[in-house]
Amino acid sequence: MDLAYLQRMCKGDSQRMGRYVALYLQEAPALFNQLEDALRSGNGETLAVCAHTLRPQARYMGGNNLYRMLTTVEIRARARGAEACADLVTEACAENVRLMDSLRDWKSAG
Repeated sequence: MDLAYLQRMCKGDSQRMGRYVALYLQEAPALFNQLEDALRSGNGETLAVCAHTLRPQARYMGGNNLYRMLTTVEIRARARGAEACADLVTEACAENVRLMDSLRDWKSAG
């Protein structure tokens, strides 16, 4: 996790950063559920749209590895369909759990 991007976006305002982190922690689980639902439905375009929607949020929260995974899901889902993304979606969901744990740690330390 690298919060440098969020810090720049918030101009160093740690309270504002905390609000964005809290919002991500609140909303990310439902968004990742949508990603998994799109995978289960087998709809590559819906999966690509879900991944595309999540990408900037992952970047804002310093989840650079998650951002790269979601970018790959988006591209792969459009090119080869949802089935080709199953393992990567599973990895992205696990990476999101790790990111959320790191964000909770950051929030409780602040």
